[in-house]
Amino acid sequence: ELPADAQVVVAARGQEAHGALPWDGHNALQDLANFLAVCKVANNAVGRLVHFAARHLGVGWDGAGLGIAAEHDKLGPTTVNLGMARGDAQQASITLNIRLTPPHTVATLAEKLRRVGEEAGLQVEIDPAFMNPLFVDEGDALVVGLKRAYQLVTGRPAACAYIGGTTYAKAFPRMVAFGPLMPDEPMLAHQVDERV
Repeated sequence: ELPADAQVVVAARGQEAHGALPWDGHNALQDLANFLAVCKVANNAVGRLVHFAARHLGVGWDGAGLGIAAEHDKLGPTTVNLGMARGDAQQASITLNIRLTPPHTVATLAEKLRRVGEEAGLQVEIDPAFMNPLFVDEGDALVVGLKRAYQLVTGRPAACAYIGGTTYAKAFPRMVAFGPLMPDEPMLAHQVDERV
């Protein structure tokens, strides 16, 4: 039993990963939330968020605890990352990085998060810039034309790549990100030496 004024430092170590690939890393914030939830954390702003994160985010990254788990056959799973936490006894917040996949939309996400948040006595805010998931089928005329151009210029067969991440293409209807990565080039997107 510790004195009431005792201060304890708890640290957790994680492994960074891209927000769309959380299985490549390990979330230290989630470990802290899970640990603190079993401790006698004060019933204040931070304590409420700790219990919310432990209950609804658990140790997974698929959003099942929030009711938003989904898997798309090309884009992969919806992912949820507890990315930031801050607060004190009066006010606290967490920021979730959510990569939606169909059939979810921003509207369905907002409805589910607000319901879960209200049940926990929390206010949920959705970033106004958050966009619906984007999927353009490989048979779409735009994609067919881009693949044909790639094949004509390079002489190589074209293949589509799908990501569950996000892209500037979401800002436009029926748009795709197009920037071929040649088979003999290293993948530099979101890496230390990222460049074009």
